[in-house]
Amino acid sequence: MRTQVQPDIERPEQAELSADTRTAATPVVTLPAEEESQEALSLVPGQNRNGVLIYQVPAERVAQDGAVPPDTVAEIQGGAPLPTWMAYDGTTRTFTAIDPPPGALPLPVVVKVPTATGAVVNVPILLGEP
Repeated sequence: MRTQVQPDIERPEQAELSADTRTAATPVVTLPAEEESQEALSLVPGQNRNGVLIYQVPAERVAQDGAVPPDTVAEIQGGAPLPTWMAYDGTTRTFTAIDPPPGALPLPVVVKVPTATGAVVNVPILLGEP
């Protein structure tokens, strides 16, 4: 059984919050696909050393109620795990790409940010080429 709940975000009329009441799953706030693609933050690596690319997600992009949650996670847009050559540190909000294969970038990802209410806000990001 799925339960619909009004989310606590800036544009609640454009988002959907759902939770599966059969499990203890965390509710997720999802913006419509066209909204996500329009709002995706494009990042270029801040460092490029010997095939290692470092991307820093700005704190204000993931802040909830003025605070940056320490436990963000990331995945490929659509829900797949990050490729083996890409890592994400949720504490520092840093993506690290080690020797990405040709054509692998840009890479659309989503950072999942927990809120004080227990919901999760999906923040779309496009990791660009150096």
